[in-house]
Amino acid sequence: MIKILFLCHGNICRSVAAEVVALNYVKTKHLEDKFLFLSRGLSNEEYGNDIYPPMKDELRANGYVFKRHFAQKVSEEEMKEFDYIFYMDGSNFNLIKWHFPEYLDKCHPLTYYLDNSPIEDPWYTDRFTFVLDKIIKSTEAIIENLK
Repeated sequence: MIKILFLCHGNICRSVAAEVVALNYVKTKHLEDKFLFLSRGLSNEEYGNDIYPPMKDELRANGYVFKRHFAQKVSEEEMKEFDYIFYMDGSNFNLIKWHFPEYLDKCHPLTYYLDNSPIEDPWYTDRFTFVLDKIIKSTEAIIENLK
């Protein structure tokens, strides 16, 4: 089984959206037994919070099914356990370098199989449709390349 960890700052928008997209995508492709997905944040700021409402609305508008989410900060054990770690932007990468330098070889931008561009934080930009579209394309590319 391929274990994939998605990271963003607080685990209420981008990383959890990637997890939702990935879970739905593998279900449609009948690949559920080949992948394990998890999303986490690099901070405790949003600990316990659900998906940010505008991202939740965007996911629903695109037909995604998901459960109540509880944001959590990534642990050392999770960084060690997962085969691939995908982060959203340079700020995330800098936190990974600072806190988990021994796992850098497993870390890649979410857009690794596309163009290596950052996934902006829609909490600041309010571009939820744009961000989710980029997350969908990136996450599907990851699965297609790793299956």
